[in-house]
Amino acid sequence: MPTAGQLSGLGTALTWTFSSPNRLQSDKCTINPVTSFVENVKSSANSSSWRAQNPGVPVQPIKARAPRLLSTAKKCSRSLTKEDKAKRAKELHDALKSFLHSQNAKLEAIAVANNVTFDHVKGLINTKTNYHHSHRAMLQNALVHAKSLKVNTDRPVGEKLPMARLQELVKVDLEVHPLSQSEEELLIEKLQEYRELKTRGTRMNNTAMAHDVNYMVDRITKELKNLRDRTGIYATLFVTRGHVNDTIQSTWTMTNNSADFWQDVIQQPVADIARKYEQWACTQGQSNVFHNTALNNTTGQATNKRNIVMNYLNYEHSIILAYGVKLVGWPTDVKFVNPSSIGIISEVIRLRDALRSGTCFWKKLSKRERQEFSAQWESRVIAGEAVLKSHKKRADAGVSRKHKAPSGAELSTDKENRSEGPPRKRSHGSRKRTLPKSVEFIQDTDDDDNEEDLDD
Repeated sequence: MPTAGQLSGLGTALTWTFSSPNRLQSDKCTINPVTSFVENVKSSANSSSWRAQNPGVPVQPIKARAPRLLSTAKKCSRSLTKEDKAKRAKELHDALKSFLHSQNAKLEAIAVANNVTFDHVKGLINTKTNYHHSHRAMLQNALVHAKSLKVNTDRPVGEKLPMARLQELVKVDLEVHPLSQSEEELLIEKLQEYRELKTRGTRMNNTAMAHDVNYMVDRITKELKNLRDRTGIYATLFVTRGHVNDTIQSTWTMTNNSADFWQDVIQQPVADIARKYEQWACTQGQSNVFHNTALNNTTGQATNKRNIVMNYLNYEHSIILAYGVKLVGWPTDVKFVNPSSIGIISEVIRLRDALRSGTCFWKKLSKRERQEFSAQWESRVIAGEAVLKSHKKRADAGVSRKHKAPSGAELSTDKENRSEGPPRKRSHGSRKRTLPKSVEFIQDTDDDDNEEDLDD
């Protein structure tokens, strides 16, 4: 099985889901990258390959191939050999087809006799388990590797020494010059570094990367099918590219009837899920190469103060003198301005990488350093070398920007529009209503009636 390290050197996004099964089916589909959603996304900077997107990662060297210069006789011989090989392959295919036909008949009889399905019996017969564990670097392998680098590096393809000859040379060298323990440990460490490069180093170009992905996906698919037959799991595998310029085809593989899960539960077909996954993977870290808030956040951490805004125009006066912090490690070939004003993506990426790696950071000045810098600043101001730069003036500076009074025609038009439309709502003030005061004595209605009778 491939390890996680074997897949980390590829710019692919991977998703696994597992559960438990009944049916034995498998589906494998591929999205055509021409119709993919992210084909219209424009790339930026030098991102034509996974190697260009990761300049700091070690790269696997390309294997040199010997040129094929064949004579006419060899070409004819190979043509005859190819025809004979195709004929023998067809005979073998026919023989295997006949055997499988008879085998299926026997398997069906066994399934009926044991009251199980034919697919279940066939899975038990064809299942093969292979567990491979990575071996640690041995001294003999380290010696052969070191000898190969020394002897075969400058030899052209086709003239390199074989393994048996390298082992003989190693044996002779050990008899002449035995190695100390420190030398042996150094050789083993170099072999481990070489293995790490082979398993996790980025591919040289998009073609090699696509071949690597296809090969590993095929291996994983076979292992998933074997694991399904052995343990009865449900599995879904999504593989998609990690950048719009990658030539990897987005694929998915499923065991049993896992496709029904996405349709019934998620209520979306698998193709739509794969496209959305590809869109999400290709937009990770691609839309915003550099966030200007990174410098502001680190400034606040260095000064323990909030709401500090970076000032590139008067950096020495507004940042160093005001807060006692200094930006160290700014790339020398990048102009010290707002990153949004740099204009060259490669320079912005170098600045971003410097901030992420910690080579560009904020340093808090000591009291003595602040005093020295303040004295230097004052001397430069007196000499006229340091001048506070003012912001660029507006194009209409000095011009009155008061609203002009509307003319009579505009007023009449405004009144007509108001009369035609619905009446405006008037906002009521926030004043409290004054409630009426009650009288001190309230007369009863019966008393009023008695008074009226007396008057009569």
